[in-house]
Parts: sequence; C-alpha cells; structure tokens
Amino acid sequence: MSLANSERKKLADTLHAVGPDAVTLCDGWSAHDLLAHLWLRETDPIAAAGMFFPPLAKQTIRKMEEVKSSYDFDDLVDKYAAGPRGVFKISKVNELGNTLECFVHHEDLRRGDGDNDPRTLPKDLDDALWSAVKKLAKARLRGFKRGLILHREGQWGGASESVSLGENPMTISGEPGELVMLFFGRGHAATLDFDPEDAKSELEKLKLSV
Repeated sequence: MSLANSERKKLADTLHAVGPDAVTLCDGWSAHDLLAHLWLRETDPIAAAGMFFPPLAKQTIRKMEEVKSSYDFDDLVDKYAAGPRGVFKISKVNELGNTLECFVHHEDLRRGDGDNDPRTLPKDLDDALWSAVKKLAKARLRGFKRGLILHREGQWGGASESVSLGENPMTISGEPGELVMLFFGRGHAATLDFDPEDAKSELEKLKLSV
C-alpha cells in the first residue's frame, strides 16, 4: 500500500474512533468539517478552492455544509477510506498530493484535544516526510533573512539540512513529522527544540499556515 493510502486509512480509522464532534487543530473545525473538506478536495476541487481563494470562501463553506447534511458521518468516512478520487487516482498525483495532506490532517485530528505526543512512524513515511519538509521549508522561507538549519531527530535521525542562508543561523530540531507540522502552521502543537530560543519567535512572525 502506498504511503498516501496507508495514511488515508489511518486517518479514516481515527475519524471513526473520535466521531464527528471531535475538536481538531483546524481553527473552528470539528472532525465532521475536516472530513467534508477532505471529500470536497477530491470530488469538487473548485468548491474546495475557497480554502485558498477568499472570493470563493462562502461557496466552500456552503458546499461543506451540504456534504455534512447529505451523508451519514461514518458512511462518508468509509467512502473516503475506499481510496482517492478524481485526479488523485493517478498514483504519482496521489503520493505527491495526499501523503502530506493525510498526515497533517490526521495529526490535526489526533492533537485536537491537546495530546501532542508524536506517533512512532515507519521508516518509509519518516523518510518521505524528511524529504518533503526540506523542500517545503525552502519554499516557505524565501526572503527570510536569517540562516536556518533543520536537524532530523528520532530513530532515524542525525541528518541536517540548511534551508535558509543568512547571518546568525538558528537550528530547529525535531522528528520529520514535527517539522512538517511546523511548516504547515501547526508549530504550537509540535514537539521541537529551537536554538537559540528566539528562533521560535522569529518563525512565528511568518505566515506558515496552509
């Protein structure tokens, strides 16, 4: 099973376990809202575009409410778990577009109640997240004037990557999944070490949410 589909299944299992009213890290969203977003993203991407294009925000909210009222929660979880739809049926598109999506939203669900302990991840997923976060960080930090080094921790840790050049370099250490959470705007719920300590406040000035 691909990494994206494996994480999709784990996300679905957690959705079933916590139920529609569970709190998530997505501000103001319940588990039901999160599921509606995931469903729209693959079945009606234009309707889902309001997440990133403000003029369509009202349409996205309306469509999410339609999804929530049209399907039983657990039935919709099963439909989502059955596999990717639309363009995401293409395996490469699924891996590129859904591995991080499913991982981050799974963590949004897991950590919504304040339990921020990282999961123990298999090596292939840990490796994929490390590869992805290096690219993600470099893209998000364009124009950042300070040097930044990411240090990989955990069972397969030890590697480091410079993702921003500049004076007074700082280092952020953590498992790849925790670093991914940071660069998706979930740093407040991630387990990370900042050196020096002001590195955290420097990054908080950036708009990292996705």
